[in-house]
Amino acid sequence: MKILTGGCSLYLSQDGQVSTAGTWTARTVVARNSGSQRITQIVSEYAPGCSPSLVNPQAEEVLYVVCGEGTCRINGFAYGLLPGAAIFVPPAAVYSVENSGAETVRIVGSCCPEDPQRHIVLATASC
Repeated sequence: MKILTGGCSLYLSQDGQVSTAGTWTARTVVARNSGSQRITQIVSEYAPGCSPSLVNPQAEEVLYVVCGEGTCRINGFAYGLLPGAAIFVPPAAVYSVENSGAETVRIVGSCCPEDPQRHIVLATASC
């Protein structure tokens, strides 16, 4: 991370905390622990197959598909994913991503506000 003037910061692709669950790898780039007060940015990569289901109990989330193809399931409804697609996930909605191709699905997401109760939903089948 590089501190810029006026309270701004520049984050590099290797910055952030990495976590992995099943086919999903997430890099939390911008969050409270990096200086943000209200918003997070997470770069997620999905290998082929079905990801775990996630929920942000109190936060809205916006997902932007950078590359790859597949399906996003939100509260049981399926939506096709292609590069350039944007998805709005309301608070308390359960969602998962299925990568149906050989290429990694890369999604940049932002939650507002940061939801400390974000978690994987173990009882929900993702695909």
